[in-house]
Amino acid sequence: MKSRPHKRMCFVSVTLVFVLALAVPIAAASDTKDQPEVRVHFKTRMKAGVNYEEAIQAFKELRDYFNAKFQPEYNYGYMEKTSEGNILHIFTDYKDFDAYKRTESQYFRDSEWQAKWKHVLSLYCEGDYQYAAYVSAASFREEEAVSDLSQGQEGKIFFSSINLGSFREILAGEGQSKPATISGTLKIPKQVEAKVPAVIILHGAGGVNDYYFEVADSLNEMGIAAFVVDSLHSRGIGSAQALLKKLFHSYAIRISDAYAALELLSTHPKIDKRRIAVMGYSHGAKVALFVASEKIRWSFIADDLRFAASIAYYPGCFPQFKDIDFTDAPVLMLLAEKDNICPIESCLEYAQRMKESGADIKAVVYKGAHHMFPVLHGDKTTKVPELPDWSNCGKDEYLFLREDGTWFSTHKNKTFDEVNGIIGDYTANCRIDGGAIVGGNNEAKIESTKEYQNLLRRVFNIN
Repeated sequence: MKSRPHKRMCFVSVTLVFVLALAVPIAAASDTKDQPEVRVHFKTRMKAGVNYEEAIQAFKELRDYFNAKFQPEYNYGYMEKTSEGNILHIFTDYKDFDAYKRTESQYFRDSEWQAKWKHVLSLYCEGDYQYAAYVSAASFREEEAVSDLSQGQEGKIFFSSINLGSFREILAGEGQSKPATISGTLKIPKQVEAKVPAVIILHGAGGVNDYYFEVADSLNEMGIAAFVVDSLHSRGIGSAQALLKKLFHSYAIRISDAYAALELLSTHPKIDKRRIAVMGYSHGAKVALFVASEKIRWSFIADDLRFAASIAYYPGCFPQFKDIDFTDAPVLMLLAEKDNICPIESCLEYAQRMKESGADIKAVVYKGAHHMFPVLHGDKTTKVPELPDWSNCGKDEYLFLREDGTWFSTHKNKTFDEVNGIIGDYTANCRIDGGAIVGGNNEAKIESTKEYQNLLRRVFNIN
């Protein structure tokens, strides 16, 4: 990442099917001493024709065994779709390294488990450990970051970003940033004859899941490269409760991730750096709106490199810019009518303010849809006890980002602490803890996909 111009600060260079990608905001990494001592990576390629439910059950039993033995700190997973076959990944973090090492060999030689599930899973083998490849959390975080993509790299890529403490660090240059290595998966259309456009995909705060790779595949079919950025793994993200307490802090971090990804993709020989858009979901959607700001862009980018468009699926709109200074790139909001996690009223009012400022903004509301409507399958809704219902919160809870990086409440005529913000006492009177609802909506998914694809065709000038 380039040094920020005119600033004092220097930037140093499910479980996929078991845990839904909940739209909870992410937190910064804790101190090294709080990190898990071992990260186990379970992975398997599903055989063609194998019953999906059986494969999931095999993984569930394997994960449950280790969880019962070693008390997990964190679970995360996704399914990667490849031309060779689908690969299931589960990452589980454990504190007790010694206990894990003492029993893993015994477990992997358990013939009863092998006999039960060997017909289901096509096994990856690493030495004696047939069912898991494991790395320590420290070595996972210390993967070597590439400085550019001049060699035409694809697939899983580790690259440099920064851990920012606040928006004050972004806009006023106050504070001390810390380097971070994160990862992303780059997929480029096959049979590329000329430079292609690209979309950077920013997940919801529950992390990457198979949906984002489905989006990447569909973009490839349009002739567009896709870069699915993972902001969680290398930072050792903890519990949902910890995440909720650091909403604004995590926005600043993920803004740096988005710009780091933009600069990285701009060096790829197959990608047109003038045609790179960003598309975010929930927490990532808010980041997609933040990076449309010219002031924030200049805090990270030293030249005229910018996002060609910002697409935001159900962003949270209580935090807003006081003075809107968006670039000329179009902004698209795709909103769920019944969203009680990120209520649409604040977003529609924000969109109107953007329009009045001269921004190229379009907001589309999908009737009957809930938060996560394109991500989840089926039309059923589910309550999420880890998340609040903010639908009773209104204009009194709006916070406005000022040029010095502080957040100001017009209603209370007060500046609020960035880390706690709307999550703490600020929304105590309107927030309903544990009342969040998520749900899929196939019709809204199809229509919203058409909407952003039409925008990309226009912006990228493709058929």
